Amino acid sequence: MEKLMSVCKQSQVSWLVLLAVLGCASTLPVDVDPVCTVGGHAKYRLAFTGKWSQTAFPKQYPLFRPPAQWSQIIAVTHSSDYHIWQRNEYASTGVREFAEKGEAWTLMKEVESAAEKIQSVYGIFSAPAVISGTGQNSVDFEVFARHSLLSFIVRIVPSPDWFVGVDSLNLCDGDRWKEQLSLDLYPYDAGTDSGFTFSSPDFATIPQDTVTQITSSFPSHPANSFYYPRLKHLPPIARVTITKLKGNHIMSLPKDLPHSNLIPIGNEIDSLTRYFKMELWDVSKQGFQNSAPNLGMTVTVRHPDSEILMTKKYDLEGKFTFTSESSGQHFVCLESNSPRLAVFAGDKLRVHLDIQVGEHPVDESAAQAQDTVKDVKYTMIHLTEQVKHINSQQNYQREREETFRQTSQDTNANVFWWAIVQSIMLITVGIWQMKQMKDFLIEKKLV
Repeated sequence: MEKLMSVCKQSQVSWLVLLAVLGCASTLPVDVDPVCTVGGHAKYRLAFTGKWSQTAFPKQYPLFRPPAQWSQIIAVTHSSDYHIWQRNEYASTGVREFAEKGEAWTLMKEVESAAEKIQSVYGIFSAPAVISGTGQNSVDFEVFARHSLLSFIVRIVPSPDWFVGVDSLNLCDGDRWKEQLSLDLYPYDAGTDSGFTFSSPDFATIPQDTVTQITSSFPSHPANSFYYPRLKHLPPIARVTITKLKGNHIMSLPKDLPHSNLIPIGNEIDSLTRYFKMELWDVSKQGFQNSAPNLGMTVTVRHPDSEILMTKKYDLEGKFTFTSESSGQHFVCLESNSPRLAVFAGDKLRVHLDIQVGEHPVDESAAQAQDTVKDVKYTMIHLTEQVKHINSQQNYQREREETFRQTSQDTNANVFWWAIVQSIMLITVGIWQMKQMKDFLIEKKLV
């Protein structure tokens, strides 16, 4: 009996120890991404302010061809499974071309590809270049709960492959949007070029290095333009302020639709026809499917005075037409009539729209030709930018060569005159020594 009681007591003690361990384990921090539960959209303004002045960064400060300035701002709003760039990771081809040459073509293509393949990018936007090291610029953008992270990149001009930026800044704080954020920005090295100075020629890093932050002591080379060994930390080279715009919050059940849903109809337009097709995301197949039971579209058209012109339910694919009675912006709202399936699909529904305005349908051949012209136009713009960049680099190298030639000529002239001065000094000293020797010999009556 005593043995049985001791066994029971030991079992109770074991269970108590096990429960204590489990209780302690449950209190350990878990590294998970914060969940954004706020509904709807929010609009923000990104304000970029350069602090790259000759007073703050006097070493090798670029004053001409080109002077200190900033490239255009390339920014994206995305989810946690995407990064346009990341510290201590290798830069993509698009980031390399942007950081080295300021060309955003490949970077834009990479962002668009991520948006299409993994549905991680909600929007991409940009702002014009800042033409001075201490200039300012701003741009407005939109975010929503599933894509609440902001990333952007700005090239330091001139530089080998240096830039500033932010990686995955979360604008959502649980069940609310953050009102304002301000961050100091410091230079980063893309790890693709080994130049040390702002005007260093191209010198590719082989093998490619990771993205690293530039500090006052790293890279620890005296020729580095940011090498200030007496400073503990570099001063911020730029600052970004992100402010939530008041009165621009768009709720999940919109009353004021975004501008893409506003249909301007003037007196000369009689009717508008829209063909649409909706596809549902299949989690198991990781792709969109063309059919889904009990899933359709509800179309509502409102007059400029907010009166309902039509409201009707459709299947996954269909056509609706309405005729305008007066000029103004007409509101067209397309909503899924099966929220349950949308939630199970991970909020991923793709809608194809074909809009035809007026009595005559769109000429498909003309539309295709117009798309081709647009592609050619974009290609020409890209080539023109490349030609301008090459031309500016050639002018810069030509000026550097002229400066080097002038410096060499001045140095040669200085060396020539210094040789003449040395020769005169040697002859004078020689004559003086001979005279002193002669006087010495005469004084000693040796001659």
